[in-house]
Amino acid sequence: MNILIGITGSIAAFKIVELVDKLSDHNIDIILTKSAEKLLGKEAIDELKKNCKVHIDLFVEGWTYKNYLEQQKVGHISLSDKADLVLVAPATANIIGKLANGIADDLLSTTIMATTTKVMIAPAMNTKMYENKIVQENIKKLNYYFIGPESGMLACGCEGPGRMSSVDKIKEEIDLFFSEKILNGKRVLINAGPTIEDIDPVRHISNKSSGKMGYAFAKVAKQLGAEVTLITGPTNLSKPDVKVIEVKTAEEMLKKMLDEFDDKDIVLCSAAVADFKPIKSEDKIKKEECADKIILAFEKNKNILFELGKCKKEQKLIGFALETENLVENAKKKLDKNNCNYIIANSVDNLDSDNGKVFVVGKEVKEIEGSKEKIAKQVLELIN
Repeated sequence: MNILIGITGSIAAFKIVELVDKLSDHNIDIILTKSAEKLLGKEAIDELKKNCKVHIDLFVEGWTYKNYLEQQKVGHISLSDKADLVLVAPATANIIGKLANGIADDLLSTTIMATTTKVMIAPAMNTKMYENKIVQENIKKLNYYFIGPESGMLACGCEGPGRMSSVDKIKEEIDLFFSEKILNGKRVLINAGPTIEDIDPVRHISNKSSGKMGYAFAKVAKQLGAEVTLITGPTNLSKPDVKVIEVKTAEEMLKKMLDEFDDKDIVLCSAAVADFKPIKSEDKIKKEECADKIILAFEKNKNILFELGKCKKEQKLIGFALETENLVENAKKKLDKNNCNYIIANSVDNLDSDNGKVFVVGKEVKEIEGSKEKIAKQVLELIN
């Protein structure tokens, strides 16, 4: 496959030499911005040239009006036409701002403006720059696929979001993009995140679910060719590019799942749904009117997985079991009880983590470890 990598003026640019080495089974073209050229220097650029073609100038040497058409064959149009995937890594606030506002004034920005293929962006910048309102608005404008950024210690000494995703993470996203579309024509329904249950008009209870696992399944299923519907409780995650239905309570999630269930081929229930809900007070509970302790009464919520299992026809139904002990044994008990094809046993240690280990429990038990996207891909390959 042909990959075009745009490198801009961030200190993370040095990591792209390693990325290019790991993408050796692809044909790579690289566009350097002027800032990236100065930052990398001749030695690093020569290293890149060992494995790929490097382009810098919009107008090649000797350009004249008379040979205009010939020059186009080696310019931004030919690069954009050739690419099966465009990756900008690292992507500075500058290139994001240019692309978001239609500015094309160098080889990289003009090439991306001319492409109709998939564009991935791996931001890298100072935390304050990344959190700047204008930068965030520019990111929202772009219909591109963003990888990261990660949070951590940055080269400038600041700590927070803005660090470019690891080379391994970027390669994983590229590999996923080029994966066989094994879910073409399949309709996949996923629930994710926590649910919230009101105690009174101003207070509620919830749980620690981040929604990362379900969102990873939604993203990966879409990239594998599926038509995806995601029903999600409240999270702080960016919504994936699928049909998203937002809910709050367990009762709302059950209703939406039943509404969407009948025409789906695969249904994954990864949401951490509240098992119990408080008997809600219609008025705010006044602390002045309470003793040192307050006792709340709860009632059971319906088990969404069990209710779907009763309605199941030809669908493949996959449940998740979050356990603190005896993961596989407890998952096996839920398999037949809920009429599932598989139960994915998930430890509480995985909560809010980008990586983890799960056990896929069916007729046999398979252990999968890695990023949540890697887990999602291997599970979807297994159950398809």
